[in-house]
Formats: sequence, C-alpha cells, structure tokens
Amino acid sequence: MGWMDITRTALGLFVLGVIFYAWVIEPCRIRVSRQTIEIDRLPSSLNGFTICHLSDLHIARVGRAERILKSILSGMQADMCVISGDMLAHSAGIEGLRWALEKFRPRYGIFGVVGNGEYDPGMPSVDSLAHGLEESGVHVLLNEAKAIEIENAKLNLIGVDDPFTGHDDLAKAMRDAGEGVRVLLAHSPDIVRKLDGYDIDLILTGHTHGGQIRLPLLGVLWTHCRVHLPKPAGYFSKEMVRSMGGDKRIKAQMYISRGISGSGIRARFLCSPEISLITLTCAGPGNVNGFGS
Repeated sequence: MGWMDITRTALGLFVLGVIFYAWVIEPCRIRVSRQTIEIDRLPSSLNGFTICHLSDLHIARVGRAERILKSILSGMQADMCVISGDMLAHSAGIEGLRWALEKFRPRYGIFGVVGNGEYDPGMPSVDSLAHGLEESGVHVLLNEAKAIEIENAKLNLIGVDDPFTGHDDLAKAMRDAGEGVRVLLAHSPDIVRKLDGYDIDLILTGHTHGGQIRLPLLGVLWTHCRVHLPKPAGYFSKEMVRSMGGDKRIKAQMYISRGISGSGIRARFLCSPEISLITLTCAGPGNVNGFGS
C-alpha cells in the first residue's frame, strides 16, 4: 500500500470518526452552563435566586439523551425552571417529557412557552398541547404573565407564543404584568424586534440551537433567526440587545440557550447541548441578605 492509499484511508477514517462523534457522542454530552446575571432592580431578598433554563428538547421518545437529561435534572436544585419552546418532536413526546421531569422539583414550579416546532404539521392544536403539558407539570404561558410571590417579593414571568411563526402578542402578555422584576420567556430571539419600549429586565430564549454545527474557521453556518445575532447563543448585554432590537429604550439583558436536541438533523459538532443554570444577583455592592438566607 502506497502513501496515497494510506492517506486516503486515514482521511476516510477521520471523516467517519467525525460523523460518528457528531451524530452519536456530542448530542448526548449535555453540559450545565452556569451564568450569573445582575438585575438592576432585583430586591435583595431575591439575591441568588436560581433559574434552570431548558430549551429545544424536541422529545419524541425516551432515548439516551433523555436519560442523561433526567439524571442531571434529578440531582439539580433550582428555584424555578423555564422551558423556552420546542419541547416536543410530536405529541407522543409528552410522555417522554413527563418522564424526564418527574424527579425535578424546582421550588416555584416549571413554566414554558411553545415554539415553532409546536406548530409543525401533524401536531395537535397548541391549546391541546398546552393541556397535555400542564398535566406533565409544565405551566404553559400563552401571551400571558404570571406574578410569582417569592418570600416578600414578586417576580413577573411573562411568556409569549412563538415569535418566529408570528403567534406572539407581547402587548397582551404585558397587560397582566405587574410592577417589579420582569423576565420575558420566548422561543425565538426575534422577540427583541418587538419589545416596543416595554420595561423588561431579562429575556430567555432558545431556537438557535447555538448553531448546532460549528465548523473550524467558518463557525456557525445558520441560526434560523430573522434578527441578526452577533453570536449564536449565550449571554447578551443590554447594549447588544439594544443593537439587535434597534431600540434605545431597551433595558433588557438576554440569554440564548444552545438547547438540548434539534429538529431534522440532530447532529451536533463543537456545540454541545446545554442546561443553563442562571443566578440572579443585585447590581452593585451590598445586598448581602441573599435569597433563602
């Protein structure tokens, strides 16, 4: 065998190895990403409040990734969990979602919104899905807000229907939002174009899958968003969100999750799935009386 044959064989084995890694190994390498976010008007009693942020589960059945997800969540302590859409690959996935969450008990519940995946052909109506999700322990917010009483403070969780398919109605959702800290839950980062001056502190979204496939030197090829993103996932400062939204009135920070799974092609490369554990803290020094103390 000549050097040319050896080179071809080695290259072929390398390509097969990369494909195997992207299809089999990395999709199950779920990482817990820890992020601390300062909120200007966070009451001192909520200093240290933790939010587990899940996104893009795309559950169809119980497989290896779902078993790993359940194992991680079963040992996780969080004050609240939010799921920013695309929970299911089809309606039968509700049973898999219920199974994955059954041992996860955040103190103040699990809340979610729907994504474009919940509008795919063959899916039941969103109202029907929302009912099934409620039975699985996920309180679905469809263009509405929920005031959550936490000790002597209040956190307003605002959830909109999917912005990517145009089912969102932030104006309707904001009618239910009270004073105090406001966290907006939406599937797609495209919601930043529709903030319209509303006073929101933090936006939690998914949809991009972090690009899902990141190629060396080239980076991410596609984020599936209409709004321009300076990066495919992670933390976005107020300045970055203002630039994306084209509105100087925006005061919100944002976190985009890489998500857990994917639709269609489920392979991942250099973009591991993530569970985000976000800790809210008061801005500036002081406020030592942390949450739960």
